Amino acid sequence: MDNDSWSRIADKTGVTLRALLAQNKATTKTMILIGDTVCLPKGTTWKQPSTEATGLRNLPAPKVRYTRAQAAAAIREVFPKHLEAKAISLAKRESKLAAGSYTWCCVGLFQINWWAHKPWLDDIGVTKASQLLDAKTNARAAYAIYKRSGGWSPWAL
Repeated sequence: MDNDSWSRIADKTGVTLRALLAQNKATTKTMILIGDTVCLPKGTTWKQPSTEATGLRNLPAPKVRYTRAQAAAAIREVFPKHLEAKAISLAKRESKLAAGSYTWCCVGLFQINWWAHKPWLDDIGVTKASQLLDAKTNARAAYAIYKRSGGWSPWAL
């Protein structure tokens, strides 16, 4: 486990700090250096860290592919009239109106950070990152983010 302290390793593996230190003949002041081996007490089970931490990979293709004009129309459907122009401009900046675009963290028209917003997105029916590849769903999520934050600040505007 890269960049971990004794207490974090104990927490992640579900063992007591005392047991972990005893197993390694260490104290809390013993440094863990790159290349060191840390032994876990006998019987400890440890789950490999989730790949979620390393980002989004191989999202399935969206069911509907939107042209740029259709993506802009989806934004117009969701955002109030007085916000449409700014929303479309932002989506052009973020994804060039390519609804199916994504990076290691961010998905769709508005490049919504899945990891930052995942805890509440299910409130609007979004339970998988791949759902944000749909232009209408992404626009709905972006508008929800806009309302939650009171403006465009999540996109540094």
